[in-house]
Amino acid sequence: MVNMSELTISHVHHRRVDVDGLRVFYRETGPADAPVLLLLHGFPSSSRQYARLLDALGTRYRLIAPDYPGFGHSDSPTPDDFTYRFDTLADVIEGFCLALGLDRFALYVFDFGAPVGLRLATRHPEWITGLVVQNGNAYEEGLSDRAREFIANKRGVPDPGPLGAGRPLLHRGRCARLPARPARGRAAPVRHRTLRAGGEAARNRAADRRLPRADAEVADREGAFGPVPLSRGAAGT
Repeated sequence: MVNMSELTISHVHHRRVDVDGLRVFYRETGPADAPVLLLLHGFPSSSRQYARLLDALGTRYRLIAPDYPGFGHSDSPTPDDFTYRFDTLADVIEGFCLALGLDRFALYVFDFGAPVGLRLATRHPEWITGLVVQNGNAYEEGLSDRAREFIANKRGVPDPGPLGAGRPLLHRGRCARLPARPARGRAAPVRHRTLRAGGEAARNRAADRRLPRADAEVADREGAFGPVPLSRGAAGT
């Protein structure tokens, strides 16, 4: 039987900070003087993916989970106003750390967060006390020949393989290609310029805009993440 008088529940704060003109949303919990763990989310997701981890560890550690530009509740500039590359996402997270005064922390990176977080770690190794890497590559060894071809594609360079018939997709900071027509038995590729979480997410974000932008007054709902540019020059060369 759990003694309710001894049960401690972490309180998660929803906050925003300005980073070079971009409003970056983040979740934070834990004692201010506790060891810091910076959580970088995957694709296509947001800091919402760490909700249970924030609950589980928030009484012992200071956990901070930002949304990248174009994800979650952070600003979503158009590709004309922001270059969606891992380098620029790393620039934003670097500025985010400076804005919050984070200069000593363990780094948890998942999927899309790996190329962002590892760039940050190479720029500021003195900041990093430890790395937790989940489903993220920091190397090319072990990739199949087809995977190497996939990540090597660049804008404007024809790909003779079956993936070269379609349009660009942001992948590992470079421009890869999806087939124009799906192979039999496979789902069709995304046809839109942006990837959204569906009508429910659109309604959630509309509801967010009607709320005051105070720290604790952001609606927190499953599946609410912003548009993720997939083309229009989003990938770097």
